[in-house]
Amino acid sequence: MAESNNSQEFTIEKVKALVSDYQDFPKEGILFRDIFPIFLNPQALDCLLNHMVKVSVEFASKLAEKKIHAVVGLDARGFLFGPTLALKLNAKFVPIRKSGKLPGTLVNTTYEKEYGTDTVEIQSNSILKDENVLIVDDLLATGGTCRAAEELIAKLGANVVLNLFVIELSGLEALDCLLNHMVKVSVEFASKLAEKKIHAVVGLDARGFLFGPTLALKLNAKFVPIRKSGKLPGTLVNTTYEKEYGTDTVEIQSNSILKDENVLIVDDLLATGGTCRAAEELIAKLGANVVLNLFVIELSGLEGRSILKSPIHSVIEYE
Repeated sequence: MAESNNSQEFTIEKVKALVSDYQDFPKEGILFRDIFPIFLNPQALDCLLNHMVKVSVEFASKLAEKKIHAVVGLDARGFLFGPTLALKLNAKFVPIRKSGKLPGTLVNTTYEKEYGTDTVEIQSNSILKDENVLIVDDLLATGGTCRAAEELIAKLGANVVLNLFVIELSGLEALDCLLNHMVKVSVEFASKLAEKKIHAVVGLDARGFLFGPTLALKLNAKFVPIRKSGKLPGTLVNTTYEKEYGTDTVEIQSNSILKDENVLIVDDLLATGGTCRAAEELIAKLGANVVLNLFVIELSGLEGRSILKSPIHSVIEYE
């Protein structure tokens, strides 16, 4: 698969150089590898994704069917790469999430962590028997989560043909249609702006990550995450908002969006609107402009749109 012109000036070595190190984050003794600077540069992201596609195609060429049927992304940063990789490979994207995050009939497994255990789950009808599966995540450290993912896929009778990571710490089609619609809506909104440009796509933790990077890539914009407290390194801006039971805090890196830039917020679901309203506040604190809130699904009966200040577009609406 040929690389796009946008990535010609970039090499994987240059992409690697964009990864930032933060010592003693999120706690003392930990070296945190921050991959989000890659998402601030569309050409770097394009280069990285093209490299991942090339590796995947080479592995697929050795299989009897010469086909990867599913890309599995691990919660949550595997979501940053998984949907785009699946799109480029003409495969379906399947998430593996922590317990309690997925609906429907599930298969789960529990694995050991440094302190205690954790449980991950997959929807039982998402992968078929004998399908070829690629697992993708940002980081390979101890390997516990990925080993659990391998076990889940084995329980479904499918085959893991490749584990694909952006960083390794040694020693430790419906989608296409949806994304094209989201791009079309975004471009229409951008055309009404003075600059006719969206500078940044903000994805909300964690399912906004499923669409944000791909949307940013197609719009030639940077991707910026808004995450729950304690998940991002560096200098941060935060805000706390009310939930049904208590409060929650979300954060954004203070240098990720510049004053007067045009920002699109994307998430999978608009329900009560609390998280998205908090995101609007964070972006306002940075002096930037939210030009569109873009959702895949809106639960209109919960009236979340009533508290949002910026324009809203939902692909699907339910009462």
